[in-house]
Amino acid sequence: MIKWCKKVPQELISRLYNQSVSGIEDDELIDEVGWALYARCESIISATNGFEQKRLICLICGKDIPLSGNIFDCPCGFRATWEEFKKSYTGKQLHAANALPIFLAYRRDFPKAETYGEKLVCIDVLIHSFHISMSYYKELDSYDTEDENVALNRPVGANLIEGSLLEVILFLDKLSALPDSKEKERWQKIAPRANGGEVLNRKEAMNEKPADINSDVKIKWAPRVKKAEIREVYKANAQGLDDEVKIDNLGIALYLRCVDILCVKRARSKGGIRCQSCYLKEGTETYIEYNESFHKGMPEVTIICPVCGFAFTNTEFYKSVKDKQLNSGGAVPAFEHYVKYFPVEKEMGKKMLLIDQLINSFHYHLLKNMKEATRSVVPNLIEGKPSEALAFLDELGGL
Repeated sequence: MIKWCKKVPQELISRLYNQSVSGIEDDELIDEVGWALYARCESIISATNGFEQKRLICLICGKDIPLSGNIFDCPCGFRATWEEFKKSYTGKQLHAANALPIFLAYRRDFPKAETYGEKLVCIDVLIHSFHISMSYYKELDSYDTEDENVALNRPVGANLIEGSLLEVILFLDKLSALPDSKEKERWQKIAPRANGGEVLNRKEAMNEKPADINSDVKIKWAPRVKKAEIREVYKANAQGLDDEVKIDNLGIALYLRCVDILCVKRARSKGGIRCQSCYLKEGTETYIEYNESFHKGMPEVTIICPVCGFAFTNTEFYKSVKDKQLNSGGAVPAFEHYVKYFPVEKEMGKKMLLIDQLINSFHYHLLKNMKEATRSVVPNLIEGKPSEALAFLDELGGL
Protein backbone atom coordinates (compact mmCIF):
# COMPACT_ATOMS: atom_id res chain seq x y z
CA MET A 1 0.00 0.00 0.00
CA ILE A 2 1.42 3.39 -1.04
CA LYS A 3 1.22 6.11 1.61
CA TRP A 4 2.22 9.65 0.77
CA CYS A 5 3.19 12.40 3.20
CA LYS A 6 0.11 14.33 4.29
CA LYS A 7 -0.53 18.04 3.89
CA VAL A 8 0.82 20.24 6.67
CA PRO A 9 -1.71 21.43 9.31
CA GLN A 10 -2.67 25.11 9.15
CA GLU A 11 -2.27 25.38 12.92
CA LEU A 12 1.41 24.43 12.73
CA ILE A 13 2.21 27.05 10.08
CA SER A 14 0.13 29.70 11.83
CA ARG A 15 1.99 29.07 15.10
CA LEU A 16 5.34 29.53 13.34
CA TYR A 17 4.32 32.85 11.79
CA ASN A 18 2.74 34.17 14.98
CA GLN A 19 5.90 33.42 16.97
CA SER A 20 8.07 35.00 14.28
CA VAL A 21 5.99 38.19 14.44
CA SER A 22 6.48 38.24 18.21
CA GLY A 23 10.23 37.99 17.76
CA ILE A 24 10.42 34.37 18.91
CA GLU A 25 12.81 32.22 16.85
CA ASP A 26 11.80 28.66 17.69
CA ASP A 27 14.35 26.48 15.90
CA GLU A 28 12.50 23.26 16.68
CA LEU A 29 9.22 24.61 15.32
CA ILE A 30 10.69 25.98 12.11
CA ASP A 31 12.44 22.67 11.50
CA GLU A 32 9.19 20.81 12.12
CA VAL A 33 7.33 22.99 9.60
CA GLY A 34 10.17 23.13 7.10
CA TRP A 35 10.83 19.41 6.99
CA ALA A 36 7.10 18.59 6.92
CA LEU A 37 6.82 20.78 3.81
CA TYR A 38 9.98 19.14 2.44
CA ALA A 39 8.47 15.67 2.87
CA ARG A 40 5.24 16.80 1.19
CA CYS A 41 7.24 18.26 -1.72
CA GLU A 42 9.10 14.94 -2.02
CA SER A 43 5.78 13.10 -2.28
CA ILE A 44 4.50 15.56 -4.90
CA ILE A 45 7.68 15.24 -6.98
CA SER A 46 7.69 11.46 -6.71
CA ALA A 47 4.00 11.10 -7.59
CA THR A 48 4.42 13.44 -10.57
CA ASN A 49 7.50 11.63 -11.88
CA GLY A 50 5.80 8.29 -11.36
CA PHE A 51 2.86 9.33 -13.48
CA GLU A 52 4.71 11.24 -16.20
CA GLN A 53 8.09 9.51 -16.40
CA LYS A 54 7.06 6.09 -15.09
CA ARG A 55 9.80 6.32 -12.43
CA LEU A 56 9.04 6.26 -8.71
CA ILE A 57 11.17 7.03 -5.66
CA CYS A 58 10.90 3.95 -3.45
CA LEU A 59 8.95 4.89 -0.34
CA ILE A 60 11.07 2.50 1.74
CA CYS A 61 14.70 2.88 0.65
CA GLY A 62 14.57 5.99 -1.55
CA LYS A 63 15.93 4.23 -4.63
CA ASP A 64 14.73 5.35 -8.07
CA ILE A 65 12.68 2.50 -9.55
CA PRO A 66 11.32 2.34 -13.13
CA LEU A 67 7.96 0.90 -14.09
CA SER A 68 8.51 -2.63 -15.41
CA GLY A 69 5.50 -3.91 -17.27
CA ASN A 70 2.71 -2.87 -14.94
CA ILE A 71 4.70 -2.94 -11.69
CA PHE A 72 7.08 -0.77 -9.69
CA ASP A 73 9.35 -3.41 -8.13
CA CYS A 74 12.23 -2.46 -5.79
CA PRO A 75 14.92 -4.93 -4.54
CA CYS A 76 14.21 -3.77 -0.97
CA GLY A 77 10.79 -5.40 -1.10
CA PHE A 78 8.59 -2.45 -2.05
CA ARG A 79 6.13 -3.40 -4.78
CA ALA A 80 3.14 -1.61 -6.33
CA THR A 81 1.10 -2.04 -9.48
CA TRP A 82 0.37 0.87 -11.83
CA GLU A 83 -3.31 0.79 -10.76
CA GLU A 84 -2.36 0.89 -7.07
CA PHE A 85 -0.04 3.82 -7.77
CA LYS A 86 -2.70 5.83 -9.64
CA LYS A 87 -5.28 5.16 -6.93
CA SER A 88 -2.82 6.29 -4.23
CA TYR A 89 -2.51 9.88 -5.50
CA THR A 90 -5.87 10.55 -7.15
CA GLY A 91 -7.74 13.41 -5.50
CA LYS A 92 -4.91 14.17 -3.05
CA GLN A 93 -3.39 17.26 -4.77
CA LEU A 94 -0.16 15.34 -5.40
CA HIS A 95 0.35 16.29 -9.05
CA ALA A 96 2.85 19.12 -9.39
CA ALA A 97 1.42 20.28 -12.73
CA ASN A 98 2.56 23.85 -13.51
CA ALA A 99 4.45 24.26 -10.24
CA LEU A 100 7.00 21.44 -10.45
CA PRO A 101 9.99 23.85 -10.54
CA ILE A 102 8.76 25.43 -7.29
CA PHE A 103 8.70 22.10 -5.44
CA LEU A 104 12.10 21.15 -6.91
CA ALA A 105 13.58 24.48 -5.82
CA TYR A 106 12.37 24.03 -2.24
CA ARG A 107 13.75 20.48 -2.13
CA ARG A 108 17.09 21.90 -3.32
CA ASP A 109 17.24 25.02 -1.14
CA PHE A 110 15.70 24.19 2.25
CA PRO A 111 18.36 21.61 3.31
CA LYS A 112 21.03 24.25 2.58
CA ALA A 113 19.37 26.91 4.76
CA GLU A 114 21.31 27.32 8.00
CA THR A 115 19.82 30.25 9.89
CA TYR A 116 16.28 30.73 11.14
CA GLY A 117 15.80 33.62 8.69
CA GLU A 118 17.01 31.61 5.70
CA LYS A 119 14.65 28.77 6.55
CA LEU A 120 11.71 31.14 6.99
CA VAL A 121 12.35 32.72 3.57
CA CYS A 122 12.32 29.27 1.92
CA ILE A 123 9.02 28.40 3.60
CA ASP A 124 7.46 31.80 2.88
CA VAL A 125 8.34 31.77 -0.82
CA LEU A 126 7.09 28.19 -1.22
CA ILE A 127 3.64 28.51 0.34
CA HIS A 128 2.92 31.87 -1.34
CA SER A 129 3.77 30.67 -4.86
CA PHE A 130 1.36 29.83 -7.67
CA HIS A 131 0.86 27.40 -10.49
CA ILE A 132 1.37 29.30 -13.76
CA SER A 133 -0.59 28.39 -16.89
CA MET A 134 1.38 27.09 -19.89
CA SER A 135 4.64 26.96 -17.89
CA TYR A 136 5.07 23.20 -17.68
CA TYR A 137 8.68 22.19 -17.00
CA LYS A 138 9.90 25.73 -17.69
CA GLU A 139 11.99 27.89 -15.39
CA LEU A 140 9.50 29.96 -13.41
CA ASP A 141 12.09 32.70 -12.86
CA SER A 142 11.27 33.86 -16.39
CA TYR A 143 7.68 34.65 -15.36
CA ASP A 144 6.68 37.83 -13.58
CA THR A 145 3.61 36.82 -11.57
CA GLU A 146 2.75 40.49 -11.05
CA ASP A 147 2.33 40.85 -14.83
CA GLU A 148 -1.42 40.68 -15.44
CA ASN A 149 -0.78 38.98 -18.78
CA VAL A 150 0.66 35.96 -16.94
CA ALA A 151 -2.23 33.57 -16.26
CA LEU A 152 -2.20 32.12 -12.75
CA ASN A 153 -3.76 28.83 -11.72
CA ARG A 154 -4.28 27.76 -8.11
CA PRO A 155 -1.95 28.67 -5.20
CA VAL A 156 0.78 26.12 -4.48
CA GLY A 157 -0.48 26.11 -0.89
CA ALA A 158 -3.42 23.97 -2.05
CA ASN A 159 -0.93 21.13 -2.65
CA LEU A 160 0.83 21.62 0.66
CA ILE A 161 -1.54 22.81 3.38
CA GLU A 162 -4.55 21.07 4.94
CA GLY A 163 -7.98 22.31 3.89
CA SER A 164 -10.08 22.86 0.80
CA LEU A 165 -8.95 25.36 -1.86
CA LEU A 166 -11.24 28.02 -0.34
CA GLU A 167 -9.95 27.40 3.19
CA VAL A 168 -6.30 27.50 2.07
CA ILE A 169 -6.75 30.76 0.13
CA LEU A 170 -8.39 32.48 3.11
CA PHE A 171 -5.73 31.06 5.45
CA LEU A 172 -2.85 32.32 3.27
CA ASP A 173 -4.49 35.71 2.88
CA LYS A 174 -4.62 36.14 6.65
CA LEU A 175 -1.10 34.73 6.99
CA SER A 176 0.25 37.13 4.40
CA ALA A 177 -1.13 40.03 6.45
CA LEU A 178 1.44 39.28 9.15
CA PRO A 179 4.27 41.85 9.01
CA ASP A 180 6.97 39.16 9.09
CA SER A 181 5.84 37.71 5.76
CA LYS A 182 8.20 38.85 3.02
CA GLU A 183 5.66 37.78 0.40
CA LYS A 184 2.86 39.92 1.88
CA GLU A 185 2.55 42.64 -0.76
CA ARG A 186 3.14 40.27 -3.68
CA TRP A 187 0.51 37.81 -2.49
CA GLN A 188 -2.14 40.44 -1.82
CA LYS A 189 -1.54 42.00 -5.23
CA ILE A 190 -1.71 38.88 -7.37
CA ALA A 191 -3.75 36.31 -5.40
CA PRO A 192 -7.15 37.66 -6.55
CA ARG A 193 -6.16 36.69 -10.13
CA ALA A 194 -5.54 33.04 -9.22
CA ASN A 195 -8.03 30.20 -9.41
CA GLY A 196 -10.27 30.45 -6.36
CA GLY A 197 -9.27 34.10 -5.91
CA GLU A 198 -12.85 35.27 -6.45
CA VAL A 199 -13.27 35.45 -2.69
CA LEU A 200 -10.36 37.93 -2.56
CA ASN A 201 -11.49 39.88 -5.63
CA ARG A 202 -14.46 41.13 -3.62
CA LYS A 203 -12.20 42.29 -0.80
CA GLU A 204 -10.01 44.10 -3.31
CA ALA A 205 -12.99 45.89 -4.84
CA MET A 206 -14.12 47.13 -1.45
CA ASN A 207 -10.62 48.34 -0.58
CA GLU A 208 -10.81 50.76 -3.49
CA LYS A 209 -13.60 52.67 -1.73
CA PRO A 210 -12.96 54.44 1.57
CA ALA A 211 -15.19 53.39 4.43
CA ASP A 212 -16.17 56.99 5.05
CA ILE A 213 -19.59 58.04 6.34
CA ASN A 214 -19.91 60.58 3.51
CA SER A 215 -18.69 58.28 0.71
CA ASP A 216 -20.90 57.24 -2.17
CA VAL A 217 -21.47 53.64 -1.08
CA LYS A 218 -22.34 51.05 -3.67
CA ILE A 219 -23.09 47.69 -2.11
CA LYS A 220 -22.10 44.77 -4.30
CA TRP A 221 -23.14 41.12 -4.06
CA ALA A 222 -21.60 37.97 -5.47
CA PRO A 223 -22.80 37.63 -9.09
CA ARG A 224 -24.73 34.71 -10.46
CA VAL A 225 -22.60 32.01 -12.06
CA LYS A 226 -22.24 31.85 -15.85
CA LYS A 227 -23.95 28.93 -17.58
CA ALA A 228 -20.87 28.23 -19.68
CA GLU A 229 -18.79 27.64 -16.54
CA ILE A 230 -21.29 25.11 -15.19
CA ARG A 231 -21.78 23.45 -18.58
CA GLU A 232 -18.01 22.93 -18.92
CA VAL A 233 -17.73 21.25 -15.51
CA TYR A 234 -20.72 18.97 -16.11
CA LYS A 235 -19.57 18.03 -19.60
CA ALA A 236 -16.12 17.01 -18.29
CA ASN A 237 -17.76 15.08 -15.46
CA ALA A 238 -19.95 13.15 -17.92
CA GLN A 239 -16.81 12.16 -19.83
CA GLY A 240 -14.97 11.09 -16.68
CA LEU A 241 -12.51 13.98 -17.07
CA ASP A 242 -13.15 15.92 -13.86
CA ASP A 243 -10.94 18.99 -13.40
CA GLU A 244 -10.58 19.63 -9.67
CA VAL A 245 -9.52 23.25 -10.19
CA LYS A 246 -12.62 24.04 -12.26
CA ILE A 247 -14.86 22.21 -9.79
CA ASP A 248 -13.34 24.27 -6.96
CA ASN A 249 -13.80 27.52 -8.87
CA LEU A 250 -17.44 26.72 -9.60
CA GLY A 251 -18.05 25.56 -6.05
CA ILE A 252 -16.55 28.72 -4.55
CA ALA A 253 -18.56 30.97 -6.86
CA LEU A 254 -21.77 29.20 -5.79
CA TYR A 255 -20.68 29.36 -2.14
CA LEU A 256 -20.19 33.14 -2.26
CA ARG A 257 -23.58 33.55 -3.93
CA CYS A 258 -25.31 31.40 -1.28
CA VAL A 259 -23.62 33.32 1.55
CA ASP A 260 -24.95 36.59 0.16
CA ILE A 261 -28.46 35.19 -0.36
CA LEU A 262 -28.57 34.13 3.30
CA CYS A 263 -27.16 37.52 4.33
CA VAL A 264 -30.01 39.30 2.54
CA LYS A 265 -32.50 36.90 4.12
CA ARG A 266 -31.22 37.81 7.59
CA ALA A 267 -31.51 41.54 6.86
CA ARG A 268 -35.10 41.13 5.63
CA SER A 269 -35.92 39.11 8.74
CA LYS A 270 -34.75 42.01 10.93
CA GLY A 271 -31.75 40.00 12.10
CA GLY A 272 -29.31 42.75 11.23
CA ILE A 273 -27.50 43.98 8.13
CA ARG A 274 -24.01 42.67 7.51
CA CYS A 275 -21.31 45.32 7.25
CA GLN A 276 -19.75 44.90 3.82
CA SER A 277 -16.53 46.61 4.88
CA CYS A 278 -15.86 44.30 7.84
CA TYR A 279 -16.78 41.24 5.81
CA LEU A 280 -14.72 41.99 2.73
CA LYS A 281 -11.72 43.67 4.33
CA GLU A 282 -11.32 41.72 7.55
CA GLY A 283 -13.28 38.54 6.85
CA THR A 284 -15.45 39.15 9.93
CA GLU A 285 -19.24 39.29 10.06
CA THR A 286 -20.49 42.39 11.85
CA TYR A 287 -24.28 42.71 11.85
CA ILE A 288 -25.75 46.15 12.35
CA GLU A 289 -29.11 46.28 14.11
CA TYR A 290 -31.96 47.41 11.85
CA ASN A 291 -35.56 46.59 12.78
CA GLU A 292 -37.49 48.19 9.95
CA SER A 293 -38.80 46.55 6.78
CA PHE A 294 -37.47 47.36 3.32
CA HIS A 295 -39.91 48.75 0.77
CA LYS A 296 -40.22 51.38 -1.92
CA GLY A 297 -40.75 54.89 -0.52
CA MET A 298 -39.49 54.07 2.98
CA PRO A 299 -37.97 56.94 4.99
CA GLU A 300 -34.23 57.08 4.31
CA VAL A 301 -32.04 56.24 7.29
CA THR A 302 -28.23 56.18 7.47
CA ILE A 303 -26.83 52.95 8.89
CA ILE A 304 -23.35 53.05 10.43
CA CYS A 305 -21.17 50.10 11.42
CA PRO A 306 -20.13 50.53 15.08
CA VAL A 307 -16.89 48.64 14.41
CA CYS A 308 -15.36 50.27 11.29
CA GLY A 309 -17.59 53.28 10.65
CA PHE A 310 -18.70 52.09 7.21
CA ALA A 311 -21.89 53.98 6.33
CA PHE A 312 -24.76 53.45 3.90
CA THR A 313 -28.49 54.11 3.77
CA ASN A 314 -31.38 51.66 3.95
CA THR A 315 -32.38 52.90 0.50
CA GLU A 316 -28.99 51.98 -0.93
CA PHE A 317 -29.25 48.54 0.60
CA TYR A 318 -32.77 48.05 -0.79
CA LYS A 319 -31.69 49.11 -4.29
CA SER A 320 -28.68 46.79 -4.15
CA VAL A 321 -30.86 43.69 -3.70
CA LYS A 322 -33.91 44.67 -5.75
CA ASP A 323 -34.41 42.46 -8.83
CA LYS A 324 -31.10 40.68 -8.20
CA GLN A 325 -32.60 37.21 -7.48
CA LEU A 326 -31.27 37.38 -3.90
CA ASN A 327 -34.52 36.33 -2.23
CA SER A 328 -33.97 33.03 -0.38
CA GLY A 329 -37.71 32.31 -0.36
CA GLY A 330 -38.48 28.69 0.41
CA ALA A 331 -35.00 27.38 -0.36
CA VAL A 332 -33.19 28.38 2.84
CA PRO A 333 -32.34 24.75 3.83
CA ALA A 334 -30.66 24.15 0.45
CA PHE A 335 -28.52 27.30 0.71
CA GLU A 336 -27.63 26.63 4.37
CA HIS A 337 -26.66 23.02 3.67
CA TYR A 338 -24.30 24.04 0.87
CA VAL A 339 -22.70 26.87 2.88
CA LYS A 340 -22.13 24.49 5.78
CA TYR A 341 -20.61 21.56 3.92
CA PHE A 342 -18.86 22.78 0.74
CA PRO A 343 -16.02 24.78 2.41
CA VAL A 344 -14.90 21.77 4.45
CA GLU A 345 -15.30 19.06 1.80
CA LYS A 346 -11.98 17.80 0.43
CA GLU A 347 -12.99 14.97 -1.94
CA MET A 348 -13.59 16.02 -5.53
CA GLY A 349 -16.49 13.59 -6.06
CA LYS A 350 -18.32 14.83 -2.98
CA LYS A 351 -17.76 18.47 -3.99
CA MET A 352 -19.41 17.70 -7.34
CA LEU A 353 -22.27 16.00 -5.53
CA LEU A 354 -22.85 19.06 -3.32
CA ILE A 355 -22.89 21.32 -6.38
CA ASP A 356 -25.33 19.05 -8.16
CA GLN A 357 -27.64 18.82 -5.15
CA LEU A 358 -27.67 22.60 -4.81
CA ILE A 359 -28.53 23.56 -8.37
CA ASN A 360 -31.18 20.83 -8.55
CA SER A 361 -32.90 22.10 -5.40
CA PHE A 362 -36.26 23.89 -5.30
CA HIS A 363 -38.08 26.54 -3.35
CA TYR A 364 -41.00 25.17 -1.31
CA HIS A 365 -44.29 26.79 -0.38
CA LEU A 366 -43.91 28.59 2.94
CA LEU A 367 -47.59 29.09 3.79
CA LYS A 368 -49.73 26.29 2.38
CA ASN A 369 -47.93 23.03 1.72
CA MET A 370 -44.27 23.06 2.72
CA LYS A 371 -43.72 19.88 0.67
CA GLU A 372 -44.95 21.58 -2.48
CA ALA A 373 -42.11 22.74 -4.75
CA THR A 374 -42.79 26.15 -6.27
CA ARG A 375 -39.73 26.95 -8.40
CA SER A 376 -36.09 26.05 -9.05
CA VAL A 377 -33.18 27.73 -7.24
CA VAL A 378 -31.37 28.11 -10.58
CA PRO A 379 -32.45 31.78 -11.11
CA ASN A 380 -30.93 32.62 -7.71
CA LEU A 381 -27.60 31.09 -8.63
CA ILE A 382 -27.12 31.01 -12.38
CA GLU A 383 -27.34 33.77 -14.98
CA GLY A 384 -30.34 33.86 -17.30
CA LYS A 385 -34.10 34.28 -17.23
CA PRO A 386 -36.19 32.34 -14.68
CA SER A 387 -38.10 30.74 -17.57
CA GLU A 388 -34.85 29.16 -18.79
CA ALA A 389 -34.04 27.42 -15.48
CA LEU A 390 -35.66 24.03 -16.06
CA ALA A 391 -34.44 23.88 -19.65
CA PHE A 392 -30.88 24.42 -18.44
CA LEU A 393 -31.24 21.66 -15.83
CA ASP A 394 -32.56 19.33 -18.53
CA GLU A 395 -29.55 20.22 -20.68
CA LEU A 396 -27.14 19.35 -17.87
CA GLY A 397 -28.98 16.09 -17.24
CA GLY A 398 -28.59 15.12 -20.87
CA LEU A 399 -24.80 15.61 -21.00
